[in-house]
Amino acid sequence: MPLETCSDAGFRVRQEYNQWNQGYIRDKLLSCCPAPPSGDTPTDDESDGVESLLSSLRALGANDGSPKVIKVNTDENAQVDPVTPLPPHPAYEASAPIPQNIFKGDDADEMPFIPYADEPSFNWIQHVDQYESFAWQNDPPDPDDQAIIMEAAHRLNRIHGVPFDVIDATGVLPEALLSTSERTGLISRCLRRDFVDWPGNSITDWSVFATLFVPDEEDTRARVKSAVGIFCPNLNCVQPLCTVHLTQKSLPPPRKPTMAVKEILTTISEACSLECFMQEPYADLDSRPDWDDHEVDDLRLSLEILPDNTPCDLALLCFKPCKEVFLWWRFLYPKKVKNDSTNASHKALFYADGDASQFTPNEPCNHSGSCTAETDCACYRNSAHCQRNCRCSSNCKRRWRGCRCTKLQCMTEKCTCRAESRECDPELCLRCGCKEAGEGNCRNSQIQHGLCKEIDVKESQWGLGAFLREPAKTGDLLCEYVGELIYEPTFESRGHVSSPFVLLIRDLANYRGRSYVYGLNSSMSIDSSFAGNVSRYINHVEGVDPSGAVRRANCKAFVRLVNGDHRIGIFALGDIEAGIELLLDYGSEFFTDKKPDNS
Repeated sequence: MPLETCSDAGFRVRQEYNQWNQGYIRDKLLSCCPAPPSGDTPTDDESDGVESLLSSLRALGANDGSPKVIKVNTDENAQVDPVTPLPPHPAYEASAPIPQNIFKGDDADEMPFIPYADEPSFNWIQHVDQYESFAWQNDPPDPDDQAIIMEAAHRLNRIHGVPFDVIDATGVLPEALLSTSERTGLISRCLRRDFVDWPGNSITDWSVFATLFVPDEEDTRARVKSAVGIFCPNLNCVQPLCTVHLTQKSLPPPRKPTMAVKEILTTISEACSLECFMQEPYADLDSRPDWDDHEVDDLRLSLEILPDNTPCDLALLCFKPCKEVFLWWRFLYPKKVKNDSTNASHKALFYADGDASQFTPNEPCNHSGSCTAETDCACYRNSAHCQRNCRCSSNCKRRWRGCRCTKLQCMTEKCTCRAESRECDPELCLRCGCKEAGEGNCRNSQIQHGLCKEIDVKESQWGLGAFLREPAKTGDLLCEYVGELIYEPTFESRGHVSSPFVLLIRDLANYRGRSYVYGLNSSMSIDSSFAGNVSRYINHVEGVDPSGAVRRANCKAFVRLVNGDHRIGIFALGDIEAGIELLLDYGSEFFTDKKPDNS
């Protein structure tokens, strides 16, 4: 039974670890003690670990137990110049710089510290009522316990073949191993730290947990799956050990070719090498070189990932002569599948993913059969289009097909992607040039390419502000608004609520006088209070400037669905010269006439 197996493994690992740990601690403490004076022979009692340590420490102290007094020679005639008190440093807030959003979810139920505890005007008593306990009242996570849990999980999975989700389901181990959309599992939290090197340890590298298996070095398909487990497959990320897309860690389905064999061959203008298939005619095109199974599967895998590549390119990937690859390529190349999804059937289905305020992206669907209620399709349940990483058929009627615009046409509502508040997809929108960044290409792909402007943070009329260092044109992306991705409970507990009742009790942001939260979609917000970038310093447009000129917003924030993720881009509303301060209209819902009564 999994329950008994998990219990037994956890008990055995803890027993082994504790036995080793006691000796390890004793040896480390003894290594800190000075050697006994020459001629002194330690007694049997002093040779014992803790007693020897205490004896050595006593020898280092004063014999009579009295405190030591350090005397300093001073000149009685010395003159001391009065020092002018330094002015107090202006108030500031710390915010960790980050290049992209980080997933926070919900804050812990433990309060790490009491904010503004030394300010009588802040009602901290009512604020702490939102938390279950103080962090200093509870035991912090024990690295030893986590080492024991990870070793037990590793043994259960490797030796007994118990999947990690089954281990979690037993509830035997104190902490959950796998991540969900609501929390980060212990495996993900341990991937970026060192592991304990103790005799009973069987974990050679944390990366074995990222992939959940150790691939054979000659099995390319397994190695690609392993890489996908470590490097996030989401195009917004592609980073190792991603902590945002916690569940997108599997190989995408094979891509279907968009070109026939003859079309691909017409793209080749010259031979790639002396061994290129173009150098000599073939007597028998149906013959195939003698390759082993691994070599054939390497080419098959390459075609699943890059089906429209030429034999010349595939030869480089497979480390094989081009003329041999050509013969196998003709045999393995899948037939071009005609897209039988018509616009009529595509538009007849209901979708809610065009309005971020009413929609939250779901994980890619993964089921057999059509995307319907009967197959419990996640996209169907969420009224969403199927995305590139969905495991359903490429002919699925729910799949987003991208736009058919030509270059520079995607800045109008005629672009189907822009009309649905999406950025163009580099693998679906093939004509608008969104795969390449720069002038003359698609302008509805600026967020994913990171085409931000250089911005300075310096003194403004309202404290710190954001100022352009280079000119911007209408529609240019100025910067992306980034911060912590938080759920509604954390949004409320941090005090970003416009309800008068909440303002009276716990509006931390209102007391501070600043809020850095933008609503992202129906369930998440972005808070750059504690982590963000220069975008958090863009001020609200208000009244007139010192010269008497009326101030108007020169930029605006838009939520865009970018390769499956909602992201916020701040775009120029008109041409802006270098040196101009960026100003946003925060909107009426951002402000409230109700002030907190903390007396």
